[in-house]
Amino acid sequence: MPVLRGLQMVASRYSRLLALDGVKAASALQRHGTDVCESFKPPGLGAAPGAAPGAAPGAAFDPSSSPSSPSSSPSSSPSSTPPPLTPSQLSAQRSHQASLPLPSFTASPLPSSRLSRTSTFSGLAFSLLSAGSSSARADALTGYLCRLRGGALKLGQMLSIQEDSLLPQEWVRALERVRKAADVMPREEVRRLLEATYGPGYEALLPEPGVASSLPEPAPDPGLSPASLLPKLPLRKLEAEPLAAASIGQVHKVEFEDGTWGVAKLQYPGIKDAIDSDLGNLQTVISYTNLIPKGVFINDIITEGRKELSNECDYRSELRSQSRFHALVAGDRELPSLGFTVPRVAPHLSTAQVLVSEFAFGYTIDRCADLPGEVRDRIAKGVLRTTLLELFVWRFMQTDPNWGNFIYDPTTERVALIDFGGARDFDKGFVDGYREIVWAAANGDEKTLMDKSIEMKFLTGAENQIMLDAHLQAGLILGEPFRSAEPYDFRGSNITSRIGEQAKVFTEHRLQAPPMEVYTLHRKLAGAFLLAIKLGAKIDCRSLLEEVYEESRKSA
Repeated sequence: MPVLRGLQMVASRYSRLLALDGVKAASALQRHGTDVCESFKPPGLGAAPGAAPGAAPGAAFDPSSSPSSPSSSPSSSPSSTPPPLTPSQLSAQRSHQASLPLPSFTASPLPSSRLSRTSTFSGLAFSLLSAGSSSARADALTGYLCRLRGGALKLGQMLSIQEDSLLPQEWVRALERVRKAADVMPREEVRRLLEATYGPGYEALLPEPGVASSLPEPAPDPGLSPASLLPKLPLRKLEAEPLAAASIGQVHKVEFEDGTWGVAKLQYPGIKDAIDSDLGNLQTVISYTNLIPKGVFINDIITEGRKELSNECDYRSELRSQSRFHALVAGDRELPSLGFTVPRVAPHLSTAQVLVSEFAFGYTIDRCADLPGEVRDRIAKGVLRTTLLELFVWRFMQTDPNWGNFIYDPTTERVALIDFGGARDFDKGFVDGYREIVWAAANGDEKTLMDKSIEMKFLTGAENQIMLDAHLQAGLILGEPFRSAEPYDFRGSNITSRIGEQAKVFTEHRLQAPPMEVYTLHRKLAGAFLLAIKLGAKIDCRSLLEEVYEESRKSA
């Protein structure tokens, strides 16, 4: 096989394989609510301002003072904010959460130094070379990616969602498994991280009354929506066992002093420093193996992945993004009535490596496929409306379409949006131009679609007819759900596979890389369509687009 011959060449020349990076694992895959795990019990953590002696210097959350841009302010229309939950609803939430299965993880130290990660890549190389079958190679790939985490998972996600038909099938299967099975930190690493963040007395499983320190009071930040902030309560407990593991960090359930629940995302130590070397290693692998066709423009994807990961490694930035999304969703005229919410955040307990926020009850949205049709349609409508608003009105998008980032609570029928590490702003000029491409595609306006595509540098205009026809057909297929007011049957449409057939032509005949924004944008649109297919949704997409299109033109 060409791939294996390429791997042999890399291994012999460099004595290592600089591995393919896999997918960012789903945030908060499954959640549980019983106190069956041993817990950290830091008495009074966060109860008083000012750092205690021994607290890590500079660890406190110190957000910038720049407010959100006007273009992404909440709609001025009155919102239908969901009413507070009743005591019986709160009790039902916890009872349902306790019934969900507990996730199981493998604990392994993160290879954080350049030498240790190179050694891990080398082990993967020889495992792949010595594996006797595709399934054995998939097993080897899964194990190493789960251990590496970081940039390895991120880049594979960008590839698998965008052009997964181009990857070897054993890699596709491995990436799917990695989404659900990233390794977690050993408890000793968790203890060290918590002590570095909050000071002495917060070691795992070693509660010492009166010793735990609090974070310094964060400076007021006018960029944070007041409604998005949790009360300034101290933590009573942090569960020792994580709820979820992802590429950058892992998630633990916490309990505040008043008994309410939250989550703490803890970043893997050293993960930020490993990003550049991981992605550089990947470029070397691809250049020697010809694993990815030239038309995919892998170097551009790596560049975009590096930007996303750099932003995701700053949890202070993610906290600001989550607060901003909370205001945008709550201020929309329709999303609250569809049950869409964003958990509140706790700046007084958060730092660049630790993010504390409100607990999202329920399970991941892909498990909603067996719910009644009207519920599935409502969920799909909310996801698609959110996606259109993010791009065309807010110009601010959570770019990770992972199903684990949507949590459905069956006791309240609400959907919580989580994980805003990959949120990004879009340039107004790009948004205005892309809006016209989508509108042309929805109306079957072939001339405007092609003219705008050349103007925005999706095409040079010098492509051969095969490429021009494929681009036109892909655009028209993309606009198909928005062409009629009749409910669109996503599952019966085969829309993503039909777009994928045209994308294969792109990899052979495309003359230039598309605009950089497309790598994240198309990943999100594809995720929304795939979710609608998974749910078997049938919704009126035309009305959604018309409303958002007009609102976008007014805001322009």
